[in-house]
Amino acid sequence: MKKSAVFILIFTFFILAGFYSFNNKANRNKVSSPSYPTPFQNNNQQPATSTTSAINTNNNSGAMTMANVAKHNKKNDCYLAIQNKVYDVSSYISSHPGGKGKIISVCGQEVTGVFASIHSNFAWDLLKNYQIGQI
Repeated sequence: MKKSAVFILIFTFFILAGFYSFNNKANRNKVSSPSYPTPFQNNNQQPATSTTSAINTNNNSGAMTMANVAKHNKKNDCYLAIQNKVYDVSSYISSHPGGKGKIISVCGQEVTGVFASIHSNFAWDLLKNYQIGQI
């Protein structure tokens, strides 16, 4: 009788431990409600693309304005402002899993809240490849 009770306790322990581990892993992959800053905590990151020279010609500081971002509001010329950084996502639009229209409808706009509320850490990491400047 004692052996079966010990066996049941050990079995229950492993089941609960496995459930906790699986649940904890699943929760780490979820995007929680946005609390800023999100994945871009390193303010010293260099832009990942080679198009930064085009931005530097806009003014001497290399920073862009929202007025400049707003000019890039078409499918083949689409900038997004997210957390005061500017991304040229023109080449990504056709690959967007949520559909082309979702991005095209917000080209030239500041979309931090929308982006943070529906995208995973994978999307945040992918976004880094399209950074061309900052506001």
